[in-house]
Amino acid sequence: MRWTSEDRHTLADLARDQEELGIAQARLDSLPEQAALEELLAKKRAEQRKNVLNKAQVRSDQATVQRLRQDVAKLKERERANVAGLSAQTDPERRRDLKHDLRSTRDRLREMEQRLERSAKVQSLFSGANTAAEQADSQTHAKIDADIAAARTDVERATSALQADISAIQARLAQRRTALEDTNPGLLQAYDQQMSEHGVGAAELQGRTCQACFMELDPLSMKELDALADSGSGEVPRCPECNVLLLR
Repeated sequence: MRWTSEDRHTLADLARDQEELGIAQARLDSLPEQAALEELLAKKRAEQRKNVLNKAQVRSDQATVQRLRQDVAKLKERERANVAGLSAQTDPERRRDLKHDLRSTRDRLREMEQRLERSAKVQSLFSGANTAAEQADSQTHAKIDADIAAARTDVERATSALQADISAIQARLAQRRTALEDTNPGLLQAYDQQMSEHGVGAAELQGRTCQACFMELDPLSMKELDALADSGSGEVPRCPECNVLLLR
C-alpha cells in the first residue's frame, strides 16, 4: 500500500483530529462541573435524611410524653379509686388489700411522674433546639438549592461548549475522510481497520518509540524503516510491534 505526501498529511490531520475527538469526549464524560453538581446533590440528600431523622425523633419524643401522661392519669385514677374504696370498705382483709394496692400505686405514680418530668424537659429542650436547627436548616437548604442551580448552569455551559468543539472536530474528520476516500481509499480502509483493532489508526514515530503502542523499536526495525523512506517508493510504513500506520 502506497501514499503520496498529500495523503500522508491528510492522514496525519485525520489521526490528530481523532485524538482530539477522544479527548473532548472523555472530558465530556468527566466534567469537573458535573462532579461539583453531584457533590452538591449528595449534600442535599444528606441534609434531607438528617431532617427526616430529626422529625422522627421529635415525633418519638412527643409520643413518649403523651404515653407517660396517659399512664400518670390512669395511676391517679386508680389512686382515687383506692382512697374511695378505703373510705367505704369495712372488711379488714379487703382494706388490707386496698392499702397495699394504694401504696404500690403511689410508688408507681411517683416513678412515672418523675419519668414524665424528665421526658417533658428533654422534649422542651430538644424542641427549642430543633426549632433553631430547622431555621438554620432552612437557610442551609436554600443555599444548597442556589448552589445546585448555579452548578446546573455551569454544567450546561461546559457541556454546550464541549459539544460545539466535538461537532467542529467531527466536521473536520468528515472532510479528511472524504478527501482520503477520493484519493486513497485503501489507506483509509487500513486506517479504519487499525482503529477497530487497536483504537489507534496512525501514530507518530518519535525517535524510536511508536506513539500507538509506546514500544521502542529495535535498531534493525529502524534500519528497515529508514531504508523504506530512502527508497522513495511511497510504501506506507507500519509499526512492527502493533502494525499501525507510522507517521514519520
